[in-house]
Amino acid sequence: MLIRAKRFNDAYETFNQAVKDQPTNPDAYYGRGTVSIELAREDKAMKDFQKAIQLNPNFSAAYAKRADCYCAEGKYDLAIADCNKAIALGPRNVEAYQVRGSAYCAKKQPDRAIQDFTKLVELQGGDKDSYLYRASAYENCKKYSAAVADYSKVLQITSKDTDVLLRRAFAYESLGDLKRAIEDYTKILALNPQDDEAFQKRGNVYFRLGNYKECLKDLTHAIDNYPGNPSKLLEKRAKAYEKLGRPDLAAKDRTRAREADHL
Repeated sequence: MLIRAKRFNDAYETFNQAVKDQPTNPDAYYGRGTVSIELAREDKAMKDFQKAIQLNPNFSAAYAKRADCYCAEGKYDLAIADCNKAIALGPRNVEAYQVRGSAYCAKKQPDRAIQDFTKLVELQGGDKDSYLYRASAYENCKKYSAAVADYSKVLQITSKDTDVLLRRAFAYESLGDLKRAIEDYTKILALNPQDDEAFQKRGNVYFRLGNYKECLKDLTHAIDNYPGNPSKLLEKRAKAYEKLGRPDLAAKDRTRAREADHL
């Protein structure tokens, strides 16, 4: 209950007392380790999961949690080994498939990651996070149609998630389906009219479609609100001006871009 209420300090003290009262209880160490992760105390979490496994070598959940700690340290082979053990002990261990899939992604093995995330989708009944993990893995191996399908399933669950819309728009762009990419960027801007990244990306897609007037509108908004060096956006807008027969305005943008680069 304390963990669900995000009262992690209180939860830590509760499990800490349990460890003192029951020093041979693996569940007490597991609970304290789980809370330690939430409190960004990864070193303590690792020690607790190791102790839980020492006390109960068949503790599937503890192997999965220790694997998560190994992943955080970049020790992906050790993480995969622990997940293999967790799954052997508990074939429906959801966290083990998620962590192992993430480790495979980090090792640039997206096909193996997809297998794990597909199992995760199956075990979780197709929840949002499972589809997002798999969609990201599909993108990593350039399977953009599959990525679009998974992002679309997520948007059936949460239709106003602008981050997912942005990721689906990128997948559409990668497929060359520029009109659908425009539709997603437009949906983002309807939800958040101040999303400068969406203006920038939609402007770039309008350029690819040859719609230079709409490209200018979006890039101008992006340039006016860009927090850093807008030289690349100015160069893109210069090209749009050239396409519309305005070399004078293109020259001004290129001058601004050079000046911005030397600030």
